[in-house]
Amino acid sequence: MAVFVGGATVEAIEAVCDTRQDLKAHLWDALELLADNSLIRRIDFDETEPRFALLETMREYGLEQLAAANEEHYTRKRSGILPGLRGRGGPFYTPERTGKHRFDADLGNFRAALDWLATNGEVEWGLRLVMALGVYFFSRVSTPKG
Repeated sequence: MAVFVGGATVEAIEAVCDTRQDLKAHLWDALELLADNSLIRRIDFDETEPRFALLETMREYGLEQLAAANEEHYTRKRSGILPGLRGRGGPFYTPERTGKHRFDADLGNFRAALDWLATNGEVEWGLRLVMALGVYFFSRVSTPKG
């Protein structure tokens, strides 16, 4: 979960944290246990989709552990596409189909992913992410504030 900035949905956490299908615990049980022990917090942007975030000190520690285990590259690549772009409606969904609030909630994740992809020379993945987010960014720029 350390690669998520500002939290993530349960679906995104599962996609990044259980890529090998080797977690021995049910994800909801694991998240509840972490929350009960004050290692993560639940963030509810809306009533339908809970989000969870690591405390910042735990996030920093997690990033250090990913780097030490040589898992950071793989995990960050997974998080760059998955947090907001894979949904129940298909492999890529748009703000019109899911609501801009979902994209707004993941904006920190998208920015962190783009920064990491650019820093690590992952041009193709960066372009994929930018293209997938194009409709969202355009809608934010063209929507009048009010």
